Amino acid sequence: MFMLVGIMFLAWMGTAPVHSAIGKQLPELNVQGLFDADDLSPAKLDSNRTVILHLWGPWNPECQKGFPAMVGLSDRMKQSPDFQVLSVAFPKGALNVAELRSQVQDFFQSLGAALPTFFDSTGQTSMDLALMMPYGSLGFPTTLVVDPSGKVVFVMEGYSPEKFDQLQEFLDKRLAEHE
Repeated sequence: MFMLVGIMFLAWMGTAPVHSAIGKQLPELNVQGLFDADDLSPAKLDSNRTVILHLWGPWNPECQKGFPAMVGLSDRMKQSPDFQVLSVAFPKGALNVAELRSQVQDFFQSLGAALPTFFDSTGQTSMDLALMMPYGSLGFPTTLVVDPSGKVVFVMEGYSPEKFDQLQEFLDKRLAEHE
């Protein structure tokens, strides 16, 4: 009996926890284009595509470290009409659009790359996204993979090469499903 309980406990310990946002509907995104006048709302998201939504801050060292990998992922995903990669940049403190735009532009220039980037002008989107997260807190960077129905199917909080490998493995499986 104790052996069975021990085996079940070890099996449970080896099971990866399911993120609280998995399976939830992506809240309405009320964000505006950082470099153009375009805004992004659920109606503008292509309902036939899987969306990779990268939430980050140009001031955050972990975001800076992981962003080149995200740009590479975006370049790779452009090959598939079934995927769309978008980023939402967040300021460190109170929103100053000109300052955020300048920080993001400088960062993109230092990389020699860019992603379609939006910002949360009202703070509502970040509050709604935070409510999906454990403890109601949105950390940076966070990457959400959202299926065509609008449900979150994968979450990567923070950045490490290992976490990014998990994201790529997940997306590779989704790509294979679309072939």
